[in-house]
Amino acid sequence: MTQKQEKIMVAQQKLDEVAIANGKDLISDILIKLDVQGYEDKVIAGGIETFKRSKACIVEISLDKLYDIFSLLSNLGYEYKGNIDQVNERDGHIIFFNAVFIK
Repeated sequence: MTQKQEKIMVAQQKLDEVAIANGKDLISDILIKLDVQGYEDKVIAGGIETFKRSKACIVEISLDKLYDIFSLLSNLGYEYKGNIDQVNERDGHIIFFNAVFIK
């Protein structure tokens, strides 16, 4: 944040569109890893078919978004199974963690 910043335009596509455009049918039982800095709900909404085909996902979750992500993934048949790790602030409170969800 101390260096000069510049806005750039970035093209976005839905996860399901990217999976289809890949030209290959995704195998079932895939693992999805999300680390999208607060856009988890948008990625899940744009990847419903891809999430339906996977067996597990790991999601970096900010505690501010915790309930929304758990609810979205629960609606797709996933269960929260625990955390891989977590990142704490200097005062000890948790900032975010990588949560594991499995069907």
